[in-house]
Amino acid sequence: MPVAPGTSSIWDTAFSQRRPWTTSSASSTTYTRQRQQAVRDREGAPSTGYSCDLSELAMSAPKRVAVVGAGVSGLASAQALLKMDPRIEVSVLEASNRPGGVLETHREGAFLLEQGPDSLVRTKPAAIDLCRELGVPLIETRNEHARSLVVRDGGLVPVPPGFQLVAPTSLWPMVTTPLFSWPAKLRMALDLVLPRRSGASLVDDENLASFVRRRLGQEALDRLIQPLIAGIYAGDPADLSLRSTMPRLLDMELHHRSLILGMRDAARQRKTQDAAGARYSLFVTAQHGMATLTDALAATLPPGALRLGATVVQVERAEGSWVLHVDDGSVVTADRLVLSVPAKAAATLITPIDDKLGSLLAGIESSSVTTVNLVWPRAQVSHPLDGFGFVCPRTEGRYLLACTFTSRKYEGRDESEHFVLRAFVAGESAHDDDATMLRGVRNDLSDLLGIDAQPQYHLISRYPQAMPRYDMGHQSRMDGVRQRLEQHPHLALCGNAYQGVGISDCVESGQLAAQRILGSFTDL
Repeated sequence: MPVAPGTSSIWDTAFSQRRPWTTSSASSTTYTRQRQQAVRDREGAPSTGYSCDLSELAMSAPKRVAVVGAGVSGLASAQALLKMDPRIEVSVLEASNRPGGVLETHREGAFLLEQGPDSLVRTKPAAIDLCRELGVPLIETRNEHARSLVVRDGGLVPVPPGFQLVAPTSLWPMVTTPLFSWPAKLRMALDLVLPRRSGASLVDDENLASFVRRRLGQEALDRLIQPLIAGIYAGDPADLSLRSTMPRLLDMELHHRSLILGMRDAARQRKTQDAAGARYSLFVTAQHGMATLTDALAATLPPGALRLGATVVQVERAEGSWVLHVDDGSVVTADRLVLSVPAKAAATLITPIDDKLGSLLAGIESSSVTTVNLVWPRAQVSHPLDGFGFVCPRTEGRYLLACTFTSRKYEGRDESEHFVLRAFVAGESAHDDDATMLRGVRNDLSDLLGIDAQPQYHLISRYPQAMPRYDMGHQSRMDGVRQRLEQHPHLALCGNAYQGVGISDCVESGQLAAQRILGSFTDL
């Protein structure tokens, strides 16, 4: 659940892409889309868009798959399973009273309030493709406000144009920006001549703070990169793994030596691609709210396949089947199991079956995030709100992590007489009571935006331990998880704890889990 609202014009997910992580075992077979389409054309069946050859599935009897968790990953997994073979009996068990997980949209009169993530990114198309498949309409960001702001000495300063997360692609905006001191600007420019890290390779790791400090200096880390990273991962760059979060930066150092040169080369490539075709906004959203994606996924399930308010409290193996004990006393038996719950919850369920796998999953830490949507009459907001929002460096000592100017970012989130803003609170403050939190948020917005009036409406939404932290050693941990899953070919894991925290990462994770499960049926 990336939270940074003000990073939309600078956060290019192309720089955070990792190799796809799949839990495939030796018995799971992946087929090309072309082969699958050829099989379906031969059989007169419609295309699924997934790479699993149904002609090789041994389905002499109905096969039962249980999916635990009805967030976007679990629902995407269930939908993919049924799409690839509708003969499978899928049961989706969700502990809460609604599907969707962190994708949660609230309508309050004319106001559309996103309580969780509010955007999809074009550079990772899995979620966008799924929206189009399901008929979920999408809209782009409003270009007239496409910039981000950073708190500096109690004021808001624009992020320099051309700054791509950790390094500039244009030098003149860096020279003229008031965001950095002159010594900091000179230190950042040293990246152009600094050598690569001695002995570095793509398999090496380093924490993000160390990497940024080494290439660009301490002030670049403190003033801009730390709040941007915190806005994406809700974590401390000193703890986060470079290889697990932004391996593209490691690749740039290895192949370009300089981050600035690497970013400029990537920017030139994007300009060439833009010149070859239509230009589009990097970010899009579901026109009627992000929850419409998970609602549409849930609607693809057969009647009775989705059980809400059903907490799985124990998982057992018995005679080759998975036996799931639900808190209401009922029991669900399945041939295959997909766990699409937070890593620690998955650890609790799987430890009695495989304590080594459970220990690996239990070691994935996470952070809490709380969002606060606020609505004011426009007459009470004197600030121009000239951007998508802002992020707050830790050095500023603010209560807020970030704030989105929702009314500026997307159309249709309000009506002409009001502004909608969305504040983000993380760390220990995310657990404050409502009154303390609202007071802290309003104090910061009063100082930074001059908004002193009581909001006409507010909505506090809490997501405890919803943001996995890809700390140092995460990739080694994932390698260990893969090895343990080789012992359990009828089990799949999916979600944001493994190889990507974005919505598209979660969709792809669910689809890969479905492929693993379908592949396991071919061995029967």
